[in-house]
Amino acid sequence: MWLVVQVPVPASAKSSPVAPCVSTTVPTPVPPVSKVNCSDRAVLVLASGGAIWLTNVIAFGLWYWDLDRGGAAARARGDAALPAFVFPEMTNAQYVVPGWYPKFMDYLHLSFTTATAFSPTDVSAIKSWAKLMMMAEEAISLVVAVLVVSRAVNILR
Repeated sequence: MWLVVQVPVPASAKSSPVAPCVSTTVPTPVPPVSKVNCSDRAVLVLASGGAIWLTNVIAFGLWYWDLDRGGAAARARGDAALPAFVFPEMTNAQYVVPGWYPKFMDYLHLSFTTATAFSPTDVSAIKSWAKLMMMAEEAISLVVAVLVVSRAVNILR
């Protein structure tokens, strides 16, 4: 921080073409910033990263739910298009009620497992847009994890 100080010029110098005051800049001490423990900052970074990751999971879960087979309303009416995701319940119909269709929790689980494992788990993407979305979610989750952990480690060092 810098402070501008005006110094008055003696009366004998006032007849000169120099201004009546001379300005000079002098450094002043910066007020102390509140001290935060390094481990507290690391915990804050990790918590923020967790919130970003969770937001990513929820957003992709909503996108999967909204885009697959024409959307939730089309699936509920039964006039849905061909699926972009094959859930285990579709291949093991003997374990579910007749007329089963994926609900939001199924897509949220798909999003969670994709973000956690960085790969498909029990649900297969069979359309190109679904594969691209899963790749995007995996990449975002990986980048968030790497950046948050590296920053937290750097803070603790």
